[in-house]
Amino acid sequence: MAPPRKDLAKDREGDDSVAVTRRAFIRYLQGIWPNSADVSPADLSVEVSDKQFLATAVDLQDAGLIMYEAIVFGAQPFPVVNQVMLTRKGQLLKFND
Repeated sequence: MAPPRKDLAKDREGDDSVAVTRRAFIRYLQGIWPNSADVSPADLSVEVSDKQFLATAVDLQDAGLIMYEAIVFGAQPFPVVNQVMLTRKGQLLKFND
């Protein structure tokens, strides 16, 4: 098992847009806690490509911050992460901005 990422502020290449997408995803889920929801790129407070949205969902799950039932893409004009919610680790995440 890989160690958890200590700095979610930047991805492996230091891309700030990835950090912004991660924060938007987590903040959206913190706003609806304790409920789960189907989340699409339009739900986030930032402009994000479908590819970046999907990569962010997978990265956040790999980091143990969210859990979801399924990722659906190709059936609608945009991808959807079904029944996504924060884990306890995700609930405790704080941002310094």
